[in-house]
Amino acid sequence: MAAHARLGPSDSARWLQCPGSINFTKHYPNESTDAADEGSAAHWVREQCLNFGFDAYDFIGMTVTFNGKKWVVDDDMADALQPGIDQILEYSGKMFVEERLDLGRWMPGQFGTLDCGIAGEELIVISDLKYGSGVPVQAVKNTQQMIYALGFWDQFARHITDAKQFLIIIDQPRNAGGGGEWLVTLDELLEFGKTLKIKAAATLEDGAPLLPSEKACLWCPAANIPGRAGGCPAHAEWLAGKIDMDFEALDNCALLGIPWQPPIVSALTPERLIEISLAKSSIEKWLEYCHA
Repeated sequence: MAAHARLGPSDSARWLQCPGSINFTKHYPNESTDAADEGSAAHWVREQCLNFGFDAYDFIGMTVTFNGKKWVVDDDMADALQPGIDQILEYSGKMFVEERLDLGRWMPGQFGTLDCGIAGEELIVISDLKYGSGVPVQAVKNTQQMIYALGFWDQFARHITDAKQFLIIIDQPRNAGGGGEWLVTLDELLEFGKTLKIKAAATLEDGAPLLPSEKACLWCPAANIPGRAGGCPAHAEWLAGKIDMDFEALDNCALLGIPWQPPIVSALTPERLIEISLAKSSIEKWLEYCHA
């Protein structure tokens, strides 16, 4: 079984915002999902193509197994993967594929696995495949890729090239709203590295705060939504606050045997309506969790 870093770059949107979540969830099970295993199968196909010069179509009909589950490479997977593979091959330089990165300069003892990095004469390219179709992932200021870019530069690229310009590529072929590119300089990444070092250290502090947000709670196992272990009090309070729900009034209604009435929509401020609208999906999941 592959080792897991305490501060995984793929989970950085959570712990950079909510430092207390790392200790809070340290005993939660780390379970894979069908979507994650299918993504691993797609990553394996892409890795073979980049390392050995294959096309994704060469793997059609092959069965790839992850966590005991079998995934057949079909036309749809090949169609999704090939454009991203072709894009990577447009850039010149020394290529590194599925390379483990030591991130200790900013996060002592931590590591991550880079999908693909290219150290060119004038440009350093970081490409990451997001095979999932559910949630769009953007390239601009993507903290996972910024961490990978720092680690790749520190461990490999700076020994090969003097390039100071980075191109971050997110390849998300099955979500039209995701993916894209972002140009960033080494100076900008190093400035981010200063913040990264401080926030990574903050997760080690006793009593580090739980600070919920849409991004931080999106994949957190402690989020109080169906399909998660749940249990985070800060997340529950945060969601209740978005609804602007008076729980004492709800309790009193139960004691008096009268129906509870939700807040009158016309009485809510525009700011509150916007907050509720933005949090609609999270609130619905939380209500399902309460109902269950």
